[in-house]
Amino acid sequence: MSTDRSNPSKHGGPSDHGDRKINTDAKVKNDGAGRLPHERDESPDAQDAEPRDVMRQAASDLQRGLVDTDLHGQRGVEKVKPAAPEQAKPIAKERSKPTR
Repeated sequence: MSTDRSNPSKHGGPSDHGDRKINTDAKVKNDGAGRLPHERDESPDAQDAEPRDVMRQAASDLQRGLVDTDLHGQRGVEKVKPAAPEQAKPIAKERSKPTR
């Protein structure tokens, strides 16, 4: 029994499903249910959106050198300081005094 793989339409290849075409530019219709975050992110109508005002403000703050934009009055990390390289030190054990 030999199979001819040269024609993909005989074996369920891409040309077998010519009626399946997805329009990736179409807006998502409102079906009454809210979309999940990943559905909003991946939908065609979310791809060419302008940056939100809050994101523009955050970018402007960062360019001006400001930090701590959303910790709601809490102090943030201004700059992470790397730990100074040190040699490991063993923990000193308390020695009991010898009894006489």
